[in-house]
Amino acid sequence: MFNEIKNIIESDNFKIGLSEINKDFFNLKQEIHIRDLIVKIFNNNNTNTRKRAFAEYKAQRKRIDLAIKEENKAEPCYLCELKFQFTGDFRNEDDWKKILDNDFVNPKGQHQVDLFILIVLEWNDLNKRIEVEKKWHLPPMHNYASNTLEWEKDIISLPEKNKLGNFFHRNSISLSEDNATYHFYFLKRENDDKP
Repeated sequence: MFNEIKNIIESDNFKIGLSEINKDFFNLKQEIHIRDLIVKIFNNNNTNTRKRAFAEYKAQRKRIDLAIKEENKAEPCYLCELKFQFTGDFRNEDDWKKILDNDFVNPKGQHQVDLFILIVLEWNDLNKRIEVEKKWHLPPMHNYASNTLEWEKDIISLPEKNKLGNFFHRNSISLSEDNATYHFYFLKRENDDKP
């Protein structure tokens, strides 16, 4: 399942959809929109199979961002949590430990999450971002950008410091005309051999 999700994120259809999200929702954190794009592409790719993706899957009063289920089976076969951040959101390791504990380490009800995807938006030219905010009189989201390049090193080291393994795959999608680069980091269970 991991490879199928990774292939979706690496696809041209996903890049086109991501560009549309960035154009229409550039003033928001886009976790829900990106999750819904993954669900839509997954389901379009699996119209002739017995698998289907669902957003906001409810499991014993807990919600899981994305669940993949097989037809006529009660339990989901694959669970995924997503987190969307800006480069300057990494402020405190304790805050990140809570996020990883809540979204990946600790079970969601009786279910263990199989995959955690961290999405980090980096603006290619911060001055262009500031111009757009001024033009439309938007709240200053550029304040959430890091003014150093250390943000990635700090993020990558988080799972290892918490003995969770590593963000072992990184995929970056640059949308130059949209002034944005999206970085996708994947943290999956070591025993994840689900097809």
